[in-house]
Amino acid sequence: MYLLAKLLCLSLGLYRSYKAIKSRKKTLLTQWVSFWIVMVAYYVVEAVADLVVGWWLPLYSTFKLILVGYFLFTQPWGTEALYKQHIRPFLKYYKKDIENVKQNYTTYLVRMSKESIKLAMFLANLCLTVALYLKDLIYRKLVTFITWQRYRYNEKESSRHQDFRYPTFQTTPSKAIQRSPRSRVPRPKVESTDSS
Repeated sequence: MYLLAKLLCLSLGLYRSYKAIKSRKKTLLTQWVSFWIVMVAYYVVEAVADLVVGWWLPLYSTFKLILVGYFLFTQPWGTEALYKQHIRPFLKYYKKDIENVKQNYTTYLVRMSKESIKLAMFLANLCLTVALYLKDLIYRKLVTFITWQRYRYNEKESSRHQDFRYPTFQTTPSKAIQRSPRSRVPRPKVESTDSS
């Protein structure tokens, strides 16, 4: 819904700006230039706000939809009022800084690129350090875990072997089978037949 409202707002602004240029009326041109200035300022603020508060602020997308609806339904006087009350005073206040950046943009760009390279090198070094630390930490934890598992397994195996006893066979017959010497059945004597 938000993207549709945004597209409608921009396309109507584009068409009405085209008509204002064709009519060559200064008041219409001023209104539509202020509309485009407000829209650019809105998109800059939206890009920053999406990163900062867009992911945690409740009803943020609804607020954006209401704001684009305001731009859409109050064209061009609503955006012209925003321009006169907020954006023009802001630009007047920072005019010297903007002109300074505009005149010295080459040195500014060189300085910013050097700072960006330093920041990128710092972040790359930080990521590498964290990755190496995590690798070492994971390796140590894994070795500790494997050693602990081996110890547990060996302890379990040794206790299992300690519990296991080979069956012992009694060398003497059980009491039920034992007979007293008196109750021995005498063996029959074999008579010897001597033929002498």
